[in-house]
Amino acid sequence: MNRKMRFTPLLLSIVTVFTIMPLVTMLMRLNNSIEFPIWLSELEGYFKDGEENARQLTSALLYSPELKGLLTAILIMAIVPGIVEELFFRGIVQRQLQDIFKNSHFAILISAFLFSFFHFQFYGFIPRLIFGGLLGYLFVWSGNIWYSCTAHVANNLMGVVASYFWEPQLLNPVAGGFTSIVFIILSLVITALTVLYFKRIVSTKILSEEKLII
Repeated sequence: MNRKMRFTPLLLSIVTVFTIMPLVTMLMRLNNSIEFPIWLSELEGYFKDGEENARQLTSALLYSPELKGLLTAILIMAIVPGIVEELFFRGIVQRQLQDIFKNSHFAILISAFLFSFFHFQFYGFIPRLIFGGLLGYLFVWSGNIWYSCTAHVANNLMGVVASYFWEPQLLNPVAGGFTSIVFIILSLVITALTVLYFKRIVSTKILSEEKLII
């Protein structure tokens, strides 16, 4: 946490949140299309009830005609969770797993799994798993928890602001059909290039002459 932040990797960590959104949307739709066998209908109902409860809670937190309501929602739904979850899942869990298994990829995968699992939302498990993996690599490559915190907060902030200004049904990624495969591939390619460039600049001396953010 005491490492300095630089502008370019900070910007790239935010950019990845936007470039990966089409892929995340497709994964969310795939996740929501999973159907349980009849003998697991009670479990399916439990998961769906959990999703509805989460939706109602989110709507209650976001519903406010005043600007201070939005600012409060940003604080408790974007900033605080983004920082706290990163400090725990990447800063503690992932690092402990790294010490145990001596394999960063394995540590990232398990911590991303736990990150997604402990949100207790089955119909968002897969996209949250992928996002957790992305955050894990941002942390490992940079050695700085603030880059993954920034990306996490940016992701949450985008959802909070969008939900505040637009009707929920307009933002529901499950409501429409599948996004164009070309758009998905383009999203994946741009995200990969952005992440690889992030890795390159935090792994070299390119940042040595760049102005510090903090």
